Amino acid sequence: MRLPGLTTARVVGAILSVLPIDVFEPAPLRRMQMVDDPSMVPPVQAEVSALISAGQGEASDIPGIDRFAFYDAAARSFAVVQVGDPRPYGRFLNRNGQGRRNREFEPRRDASRLPAPSIGC
Repeated sequence: MRLPGLTTARVVGAILSVLPIDVFEPAPLRRMQMVDDPSMVPPVQAEVSALISAGQGEASDIPGIDRFAFYDAAARSFAVVQVGDPRPYGRFLNRNGQGRRNREFEPRRDASRLPAPSIGC
């Protein structure tokens, strides 16, 4: 899916409004590390981390993984969302599933009236 003209944080917030982070997973959200300085957290990643922290009501540290491990994990992803954010290193892996809803990302509609999700072949 392509979403040109939207920032990474805005799209992450939209995704989390309907698919909560899996709180049973030790690292449900991961970020691609910078190649030259793996400990550095670029602005786009700091922005998403702040958004996650606000939604969870507690500090959130998003662990980094190296570029090639990220590519391997992304190749096994269910979906890939490409946004129009021009900043480098706006790459994240998100595991959605069971867990509490993030306060910041509550959907604006009554989700209790929606049918249960299903997977078709």
